[in-house]
Amino acid sequence: MRRRVLALFAGILLLGLMPGPALAAETVDQSNEGSNYDLCGPGTFAQTVTVGRTGKLTSVDLYLEEIIKQYTVVSIYLLDFTGKPTGLALASKTVSVTTKRWYHVAFSPQVSFNSGWSFAIVFPVTSHGCGFGSGTTYTGGQGLEVNSGSWAPIQGDPNLDFAFRTYMEDGAIPTAQPVPTPTPAPTAAPTVAPTAAPTAAPTAAPTPAPTAAPTPTQTPIPTATATTDLTAVPSASMASATPTAQPNPQSGGSSGSGDPPILIIVLGIAALAAVLGGGIGLGFLLARRRRPTS
Repeated sequence: MRRRVLALFAGILLLGLMPGPALAAETVDQSNEGSNYDLCGPGTFAQTVTVGRTGKLTSVDLYLEEIIKQYTVVSIYLLDFTGKPTGLALASKTVSVTTKRWYHVAFSPQVSFNSGWSFAIVFPVTSHGCGFGSGTTYTGGQGLEVNSGSWAPIQGDPNLDFAFRTYMEDGAIPTAQPVPTPTPAPTAAPTVAPTAAPTAAPTAAPTPAPTAAPTPTQTPIPTATATTDLTAVPSASMASATPTAQPNPQSGGSSGSGDPPILIIVLGIAALAAVLGGGIGLGFLLARRRRPTS
């Protein structure tokens, strides 16, 4: 009896120590088991999936190989309106990949999806590694790779799919799936040609107006300063003036008459000449008038 009680207690204890996921009803939701295609790197690959059961995505399986041990980050992304991965990762897990086999990747925290929603499993592969898959074996999605900076069908074939499995666990129905807004490809901003700074037109140095050469002022011919010539011949009016006899300094102060001054003599001669000249001219004029006519 005691042994039975101990066995029951031990069983309950073991059940309590088991991890939660092992007790949960985790089941395979979507899968592609084909692995006859070698889809090798280097590159970043993705497999899109359509959810078939509402619940929480707990883990995924991928069929991979790396010749040299590598740590690969497996992530879950939403899809844009073209069916390509977009936005930020909803969940990620790092896994060590070596030999060719199935690798189980568990996520924490888990991501909730409704039936009919879609997501992508994204993972990188090195130049020494491969993902494996098949063609036309999964109709709910497709294999993708990054080509020239954007997502495109792997190897250009939209029918190729990676080998995978998704595991869903029953859970509360999530709210409506957010539809990511497509991010348009960035348009290169037009390059505006820099406006050349206007170059100030050089200001012409003002040319000084030529100063007219000063016209030499003609020096007026100096007018001879009139000097009173004491020897000039006096006019006739002057002849009538009776000069006052100047005392003879040689007379020894005597007031008696002496030799007449030279000026008086000159005036007398001038007056005599004027009288004689006038008489001669008058006689000549009368003689011409009396000349008989022929």
